[in-house]
Amino acid sequence: MSQYNMRVLLITGTICRGGLEIVLLNLAQGLIAQGIDVDVFSFSDEGKDELFHKFEQKRMFFANKQSLTSVLCRNYSIVHATTLSVGAGVFPAIARAKYKGPVMVTCHGSFDNHPDYMKADIMTSVSCGTADKIRGRVPEPIHIIYNGIDTDVFRRSTEKNSFPKPIICWVGRAHDGNKNFPAFVEIIKKMQDD
Repeated sequence: MSQYNMRVLLITGTICRGGLEIVLLNLAQGLIAQGIDVDVFSFSDEGKDELFHKFEQKRMFFANKQSLTSVLCRNYSIVHATTLSVGAGVFPAIARAKYKGPVMVTCHGSFDNHPDYMKADIMTSVSCGTADKIRGRVPEPIHIIYNGIDTDVFRRSTEKNSFPKPIICWVGRAHDGNKNFPAFVEIIKKMQDD
């Protein structure tokens, strides 16, 4: 047991190579660094070795090897699930495991309007826009916790005009309609014309 006697289970639909997984990994590592015991459960593995290769494998569970119900029987203080994992069966597994602790659900943008969202004890969102999108379909209030930027790594340059031209990049899935990649392309084209 950790120094705080706290155990957290993070649940996601899949471990692949996206922003949500990076946030999940950083959250897990940050909690572990604070002395909190953290495990990760995923319904599928589409890239664990790419992002989670340095993460303790004994802390990772996948549905093809162990059921969520059996993992939930390990005495967690809190369960934190992503919205897309809810539709994969989080709350039925919670009921089967007779887990009585709090359940937090976070919406990172993708949302499938599942009725089980109303069973969450607390609902969080990574932005005001995402919170607005899900309002009325999840428990209120929706707490907004922005995806963090590590300011020890990413910070303003101290040199004036350190870049000859602005650097603009796209971070995210281009095929996700919520991210509106076509609008990004149009902005870049407009900037080239100016």
